[in-house]
Amino acid sequence: MPQDRIEHQQVHFMQSALGGPNTYMGKTPPMAHRHMSTSEELLQLRQELLVASFDEASTHPALREKWLALDAVFKKNIVYASPADCIPRLSMEGALNHPNPNSSRLTK
Repeated sequence: MPQDRIEHQQVHFMQSALGGPNTYMGKTPPMAHRHMSTSEELLQLRQELLVASFDEASTHPALREKWLALDAVFKKNIVYASPADCIPRLSMEGALNHPNPNSSRLTK
């Protein structure tokens, strides 16, 4: 999926989840992420980047807290212990496995 489409869907999803107009037309988090192997480590890195973005944008503390609380709710639907726990989109396709870019495995 093209990056701009992913960003568009994420904006509309969070807009709706945070109480704005419901213009999101995508899948629910469990359905959208069930084929992706997202580790606890990678989700933590994402949260660190999100918090840094909030800081850079001077996000209002109430919005920041609400967003992070929603993220915590969705966590159980997107973090898997291993790629074997994922459900492939197609029978011939495995799980998408996105290693943490800060992982020492990638620097060897």
